[in-house]
Amino acid sequence: MIIENDKVLEFIQKCNWEIKENALFKKYTFSNFSLAIEFINQIAEISEENNHHPKLVNNYNSVEVFWTTNDVGYITPKDVELAKNCDNIY
Repeated sequence: MIIENDKVLEFIQKCNWEIKENALFKKYTFSNFSLAIEFINQIAEISEENNHHPKLVNNYNSVEVFWTTNDVGYITPKDVELAKNCDNIY
């Protein structure tokens, strides 16, 4: 696992994210499928605005989010910034 700097590690510790599949990972749970899809759509908007796209996995009322910078092959501050946006949306 390669991480660009200490700010990434600090974020993981403070905000309850994990590293999984060489990416920042978090699972969000909602009360129903519609809310989970609404969350995905909000992430999609932010992703398009930033031209930086996560791996998203939906299973009924849960959404798994994976952020990594594929161009460089590791987690960067950009991933942290967008992960924070996910937490703010949730």
